[in-house]
Amino acid sequence: MNRGRPVDTTTRERVGGMTVLLTLVMAWSMLPLFTVAALAPRLRPDLGAGPAELGIAVGAGFAVAAALSPLAGRLTDRWGPRRCTVGLLVLAAAGLGLLSVSQELVTLCLALALSGLPQAFANPVTNKAVLRSVPAERRGGVTGWKQSGVQLGALVAGVPLSLVAAWSGWREAVALAAAVALLLAVWALLALAPDAPVGGVRGADAEPPPRGLVARLAVFSLFLGAGVSSMNAHVGLFAADELGLAPVAAGLVVAVLGVAGVLGRVLWAARAGRRGAFGLLAPLAGGAVLGPALLAAASWVPELVYPAAVAVGGLAVAANAVSMIAVMSAVPGPRAGRATALVSAGFFAGFAVGPGVLGALAETAGYTYAWGWPALALLAAGATATPWLRGEERA
Repeated sequence: MNRGRPVDTTTRERVGGMTVLLTLVMAWSMLPLFTVAALAPRLRPDLGAGPAELGIAVGAGFAVAAALSPLAGRLTDRWGPRRCTVGLLVLAAAGLGLLSVSQELVTLCLALALSGLPQAFANPVTNKAVLRSVPAERRGGVTGWKQSGVQLGALVAGVPLSLVAAWSGWREAVALAAAVALLLAVWALLALAPDAPVGGVRGADAEPPPRGLVARLAVFSLFLGAGVSSMNAHVGLFAADELGLAPVAAGLVVAVLGVAGVLGRVLWAARAGRRGAFGLLAPLAGGAVLGPALLAAASWVPELVYPAAVAVGGLAVAANAVSMIAVMSAVPGPRAGRATALVSAGFFAGFAVGPGVLGALAETAGYTYAWGWPALALLAAGATATPWLRGEERA
């Protein structure tokens, strides 16, 4: 590398702009799925899709993301982060565009399946961009902010897009989001450093990432994703149906979880960047068991649902950002995209499985007992990461 020059040219303003861009990339990679969730009451009459059908459609997006993440990682290592970031945003625009003209459930499923592609690319391309353009001492903070883009995507879908949908219709709101994705693609093309020629990075295919470490991180992410997604998907419904909270109060629970997730990701990722990530994974996952424990107790003391949301967001959701720091520190070279993608595949697989399992348990045994499922998943994640408590050199 050009020693001296990257630090000189990567000014505070440039890193700040990079952080904003990568945060928006992460937000728009997930926006189609969040849009369906936020606009579901408006979508259902037009598309004839009930809760079960919408659940299948959303699951299709996560399944595609999990299945194609390894390929996305290899392509990111070969093609470079700028090409793949632009492609990601164009694919997000295409998925949103198809969603905006959907007339039936089949088209909705196709739109969300297509939207699984930008999900698959999101972590590999943004991690590679951070490794390329951000000084090592600032990577933790930048990674925390860009991982919080997932929560930003939920906020964009839940507030501005919902307001636009109420004013002019849900199709117009989704089309507007697609247009913004294309503008972000132009920004990425202009702002990100040029990629090496495609033929010049084939060495990324010659040597695979360290299998044991990446496999353990992927298993950790599988359990973490199952626990996080179970609580994300059901906590609002639990607050309204089981605890009897008013719709506004139930929505506040979800908002508390989202804000705690943003703060947790930023703060824990910054600490991981300074002191090392691997040793934080087991405490974060194990400590996050407080979330489902408090949710179970909320059946008797409803007010506990709010500190439960703080625990889920501040610990469980934050652990995903720390896992990204871990994989970047362990595989910082040309194989970083592939390694990131394998870890992300585990996380997406957990997302595809977790909510359905908790929903089935809630129907048969009730939510009080069903919260044992994410607790077990988080305990399994913590146990998977326990060997790293003895030092990262043993990972």
